[in-house]
Amino acid sequence: MVFVVVTSVVPLGAMVTAAAGLTVPSSSPEVQAQAQTTITPGQTTDIGVAYNVTGAVDQSDLTVSVVDPAGQGTLVSNSSSPPLADSTTMSIPDGALDTGAKRLAASTYNSSSGQGIVSQMFVVDSGGNVTIDSYTVSETAVDPGETFWVNATLNNTGGVSETFEARVYGQSWNSTPMNNTTQTLAGGATTTVNLSVAYGSSVEGTTQDLTVNNETATSVQINDTNDGGGSSSSASNVTVSDQSTTTGSTVDVTVQYNVTNSVSLTDANLTLRGPNGVIDYNDSLSTLDGSVTFTLPAKAAAGEYRVRAAVIDDSMQWASLNPVAEDVFSVNVTNNVTLDSYVVEDDPLFKGQSYPVNVTLNNTGSTAQNYTVHVYPKTGSYEALNSSTFEVQPNSERNVSVLVSYGSSYTSGTYQLAVGNETPVSVAVDDLATVTDWSVVSGPTNTTVVESSVAPPSGQGGLLQFDLNDYQKTWPQNLSGTGLANDSEIRVTLHVNHSYEPGVLIATAQNVSMNVTNKSTYYEVNVTGNPIESQYTSNASGVSDWETLSESEDQANAAFKPMFSLAFVSNDSVQQYNPNMSGLVIGTDAQAFTPPRYNETAGQLEVEVAGPHRTVDGDNNTGRFEATLPSALLNQWGVSSPSDLSADYEGENKTVNAQSNSDSSIDIGFDIHYSAGQINLAPAEETDSESSDSSSSSDSTTSSESEPSSSTSDDDDDDAEPVDTDDDSTTTTSSNDSTDVTVSVAGADAASVTSNGEETTVTVTNASSEETVSIDLEQLSTASNTTTNTTETNETAANATQAEAASNDTQPSVSKLDLNLSSTAPELGVSVSSADEVPDGTPEYTGADSDDSTDVAVIDYLQIDLSGTTDEDIEDATITFTVPSDRLEQTGTDPANVTLSRYHDGEWQTLETTHLGGDRYAAVTPGFSVFAISSQHADTGNETTTEDATQTEPASETTASETTTTAAQTTQSDAPGFGVTVALTALALVAARVWRD
Repeated sequence: MVFVVVTSVVPLGAMVTAAAGLTVPSSSPEVQAQAQTTITPGQTTDIGVAYNVTGAVDQSDLTVSVVDPAGQGTLVSNSSSPPLADSTTMSIPDGALDTGAKRLAASTYNSSSGQGIVSQMFVVDSGGNVTIDSYTVSETAVDPGETFWVNATLNNTGGVSETFEARVYGQSWNSTPMNNTTQTLAGGATTTVNLSVAYGSSVEGTTQDLTVNNETATSVQINDTNDGGGSSSSASNVTVSDQSTTTGSTVDVTVQYNVTNSVSLTDANLTLRGPNGVIDYNDSLSTLDGSVTFTLPAKAAAGEYRVRAAVIDDSMQWASLNPVAEDVFSVNVTNNVTLDSYVVEDDPLFKGQSYPVNVTLNNTGSTAQNYTVHVYPKTGSYEALNSSTFEVQPNSERNVSVLVSYGSSYTSGTYQLAVGNETPVSVAVDDLATVTDWSVVSGPTNTTVVESSVAPPSGQGGLLQFDLNDYQKTWPQNLSGTGLANDSEIRVTLHVNHSYEPGVLIATAQNVSMNVTNKSTYYEVNVTGNPIESQYTSNASGVSDWETLSESEDQANAAFKPMFSLAFVSNDSVQQYNPNMSGLVIGTDAQAFTPPRYNETAGQLEVEVAGPHRTVDGDNNTGRFEATLPSALLNQWGVSSPSDLSADYEGENKTVNAQSNSDSSIDIGFDIHYSAGQINLAPAEETDSESSDSSSSSDSTTSSESEPSSSTSDDDDDDAEPVDTDDDSTTTTSSNDSTDVTVSVAGADAASVTSNGEETTVTVTNASSEETVSIDLEQLSTASNTTTNTTETNETAANATQAEAASNDTQPSVSKLDLNLSSTAPELGVSVSSADEVPDGTPEYTGADSDDSTDVAVIDYLQIDLSGTTDEDIEDATITFTVPSDRLEQTGTDPANVTLSRYHDGEWQTLETTHLGGDRYAAVTPGFSVFAISSQHADTGNETTTEDATQTEPASETTASETTTTAAQTTQSDAPGFGVTVALTALALVAARVWRD
């Protein structure tokens, strides 16, 4: 389990107060700005900014800034998850600007993608004692490139020294000066400054309005030297034609650009950015109006991708977010594989959920070749929703799927989704969840405006998040001063689409309860609770960070008095982890905590929490932990009353305040102390716990309307009865001398299981060709971990058993098999085993034949054999497998580099492998034999210079992921709250407490 905390730096002086005279624009995206005060020594400079970027960016990724294009960069910004539409005042600190009127820009951009949204230029006047008495222009008719002079007389009418900046602007609309100088004048002093300037050929034959600071403009004629050839446009532009090449071949791309007077030659940078980041750049342009030819690296796979060519201003802090000019072009890489068709069958697509784009690929050649599918969200976008590479066998078609997800930055509506540069298809995007109501039902109510926000999950199975916000604050989740208090009882009602059923609630709140009702077209989720106060330190992020804090660092530097934030874990995720946890509710004031996890071996629920040791006032920081334990989990433990429960925190037994509820759940609560520690909840030692058999009560339904289930296992009965379920799956438990293994089968009739602890064989009858045959082996690894030999009672046997269990804890295993058959199999057998060494007769894995990786590490081998059918009868199959994080740590492997390869026809073949999150992975295979789990470490190069390595090596093309948006992204923010979405995979409970500013 990985806990993620979001942090970012907010420059001092960033204020969020109402902007006088500015109203929120009605359309999006749009921004307006005006100076509300002048640049005056000893005072801040207030800038009013009104903007509307609804639908253009996720609120957690929005940054609103005031930028000085002359080289100062960002003067002040608000990256504290500001509202998507607002009118605010931002204060530039004293001393950030010298006196003298200036043209600045109000800018909005996406801090995660680096993409600018919208900006506007405005003028801020000087409030100091230095003035421009007059200025002169040496020539008012000049040739392009001809240098002339602007002379300005400065006068300090005050009695103290003052620093003043003079800027020459060549055009009325340009915020970047042609030249500038800074002078310090003593009180009463006068001086003349001389600035050389020149116009480029892009404005040849035009008249330009030149001015110094904000003085009256002077018209300057730029002569036409083209002998009647006509003048160039003064608008900045970049132009590139679409390109085509073959696999293995480079392609030369010529970029035409004209950015004269939009950026200085020194700061101009022409950059190409593609699916994997920066492809190439030229920051040493010889002219502001010309062309540059780039060589795009060769691709090992066919496919059509998009590239952005942009001139950026390197003097700006976020240059790539606000390009001076840009153009998007496509590159079509060809081989014998073509894209025949693609379709999106789901309608609508709910934000934050993943949906397949089904693609048909056709290989007309005589050798297997690769094709990369890039899926783009809308017309003109160069950032793909997802990209995957597939191998297509010779003279055959292959139907593949690429999962895509629209995030909360997209407004509800219709988008033109496209694969590469193919004809787009219209897709409807809609909200996954809406806030239908929130109210204070008792206690103090809010006396100022408090707004709610709901953020969809980031990908399938992620966190659905809700916040109450005071958007007048830098940290909106701080509800101090709003009138809300710890004794304000708040009720929230959400309508959530049926594609996402909330299963577990994690709240920064207290006295929390949750009820989920299944309506005809949605889930109605009702939550009640009270706000809670939370202490916060910017010196730590996740729970593990507290191990490195010094005593002085382990003190809060902010307090949220109070806050109210919720995050829901999908029920699909809970079902894959421990279905009896569905309905669990946790509330705490900890700054950071891990998701609740179930320890099968110990039979206990575990949560790690952390917070600063001392409060902002220097007192010891004591906290609160509360939980509602669902009846299904209590039944699994054999707990029927609160007295049967125990809790400890860092090894200290806690006195638990507990009470039973009418639905047979139990509420518990107790005080804790910070810094960091682990909370363990379990049945009391004398309780007849059934924690070692979590499947005993897994037949309980998980919606809020379900009845509590009871255990069906008996410690004295080796022949457990099959568990009834509401679906068409069959659950079978097999017992032998070594271990009990439980499997669930769908798409087939009765199943039988045999296992010796090393190999498990599942035999099913009437395996269907009309639906996917799913064999769930989730309990295999659990059973192996708890195997004991009852005939050995001496200390040696006990030690051996413990060593074997420890080894099994890090042993990869197969958790599920999904098979699509071309014909029904009357009897189908599947045998599964894993080992550290390659089976006899199979060569060791040193990298697939198509790979050119420089570093391959084998993690484990799997062997999966079929009987009753052949590989030819399998249309496709998916292997879901687990690799414990401890095992990855042993091999120094990043989860993103885990790959499954199959030994077939005398060679190792890399399979399309996807990290599902947590310890889980999935790979698509055309058949079964021996498999190797390995880590592939190809040289991917440096994104800031080139993507040559990632584009030229086959290894980087045959993995299933050139993903840009579907991978779990970790951004950073330095204040509490759930506001930024953190991915929670569909097959593992990987929730996260997310703090944002």
